[in-house]
Amino acid sequence: MPRFSPRTPAPSRRLLWLAALAVAPALTLAFYRETWLLPGIGIALATGVVAAVDLVRGRRRIGAFSAELPDSARATKGRLIELPVAVTADPPDMPGAPPLRLALRWGEAFAAESEAVGIEAPAAGKPARGVMAAQALRRGRFRIGAVYAECRSPLGLWDCRGVAAADCEARIFPSLAADRRALAALFLRRGDAGLHAVRQVGKGRDFEQLREYQPGDDYSDIYWKATAKRGYPVTKMYQIERTQEVYVAIDHSRLAARPIHLPEELAASGTQSAVVTTQLERFLQCALAMGLAAETQGDHFGLASFADRADAFIRAGSGKAHYNACREAIYALEPLPKSPDFEEAFMFFKTHLTRRALLIVLTDLSDPLTAEAFTEAARLISRHHVVLVNMVQPENARPLFSAAAAESGVPADLHAELGGHFLWQELLEVGKRLGQQNIGFATPKAGSLTAEVVSQYLNVKRRQLL
Repeated sequence: MPRFSPRTPAPSRRLLWLAALAVAPALTLAFYRETWLLPGIGIALATGVVAAVDLVRGRRRIGAFSAELPDSARATKGRLIELPVAVTADPPDMPGAPPLRLALRWGEAFAAESEAVGIEAPAAGKPARGVMAAQALRRGRFRIGAVYAECRSPLGLWDCRGVAAADCEARIFPSLAADRRALAALFLRRGDAGLHAVRQVGKGRDFEQLREYQPGDDYSDIYWKATAKRGYPVTKMYQIERTQEVYVAIDHSRLAARPIHLPEELAASGTQSAVVTTQLERFLQCALAMGLAAETQGDHFGLASFADRADAFIRAGSGKAHYNACREAIYALEPLPKSPDFEEAFMFFKTHLTRRALLIVLTDLSDPLTAEAFTEAARLISRHHVVLVNMVQPENARPLFSAAAAESGVPADLHAELGGHFLWQELLEVGKRLGQQNIGFATPKAGSLTAEVVSQYLNVKRRQLL
């Protein structure tokens, strides 16, 4: 447990009042009256000696304390993160020790509720405990490396200050509160109450049992080995698949840093900075929400991320521990200033995904070269897996003189509208080329990305495309 190293102290109000009411008048009288020369200088020297001795004792007092922070703390963006602090003293019993004031250097990613927190000094060998709280403004991994303390000197003439080294890792995860509200009908389901039977297309792929052939059975379902062994036709029976594998692949290359604007109701907090975010932020929120949706539907969920190469990969699974592992794997992702290498990433997926799965790719294909590279590389996996591609729709990507531009009430910039029209047309062509490979492509708006992706997943599950 590291001790506090004394830092530059600050004079207290008591010392300032003493200097103003005793030292200053004594020196003034000593300057104007010879009879007060020696007494005035004596009062000033005595006060200085007392202040110096009190300062030395105060620095020793602050140096006798030690502070300890937890190794790690977790919170969600927009919520409070609380760090318990334990302060001990050596020697353990320090009678008359005044209360301490503790503070942390949070950094720009946090908004502290108060500058300092007061706690009682440790006594009788028991540590004094306090809680430091701040609001998390950004997602990611942050280090809190020091604890600052302040206490009064024995005579109360100085506010002695010190700093103790710490090594606390603050992990801030994406906020899913808005997406949970948007998908309330799915996440608030309790058991089977209120559910209705929904027709599922397809005969299923999971083997159930063998039975004797009956007129009308498909010839492709005849099990010829069993037929030859038993001497009469035998048919395979299948059942609807219940547990399937769903993977979300997140592209965090350079285009993932594209800024997007969210509606006020989707912001993680009420600040303006939360309304303007990046495309990657929405990708992460969408991926984690998909994990919750897959868990609700009884499927296995996995995660992958890539930029110029495949990096994070979590094999499909279920349960709270698995979801936490997925969240830990991607919460600190940041956009990389590199172009995506789809061929390398898809080759990685082809090697590691041995079972047919639903692969949802969150990327940005607004760049023609990037879209062409994706279309060529997607052939590696499109025949083996069900692939869906989603990107956040660019704000200006819309038909020329569309209703959206007219409803905005802003005079149209012809050059911007033409650029948006061409971008919209290019994205339509990308969707057609991907459709030829049976790959779904959608460009939902930033606010509806999660709802659109979950809807696509439920449609695939209902139609038994896996």
